[in-house]
Amino acid sequence: MGSRYYVFGAGYAAGQLSYIGLCDCPPDQHKDDILGRLAQGGSGGLAAWIAEMRRRSESDLFVIEDYSTRAEAEDAVGFWRRYYRWLGFDLLAGGDAAIAE
Repeated sequence: MGSRYYVFGAGYAAGQLSYIGLCDCPPDQHKDDILGRLAQGGSGGLAAWIAEMRRRSESDLFVIEDYSTRAEAEDAVGFWRRYYRWLGFDLLAGGDAAIAE
């Protein structure tokens, strides 16, 4: 089986969405690793949000979709961010990919 790229959502708790991103491992199985990568490679606002999520121990990462190519997954991240912003969600920016390089 080849590599999979996951478009995921993250929030403080189920039903609350603050971030949509991309990773190369199942988010529900690698939450701490993904949050660590985003905190190191993302914006200051994203790092602060992750620190607060960890402090509160109230974080939820979930798969929105998965793809066999990174290009498809990157396109889907853009679509889902636009869609959720259109719905009125205030999504954080930065740290577009939590990929182990």
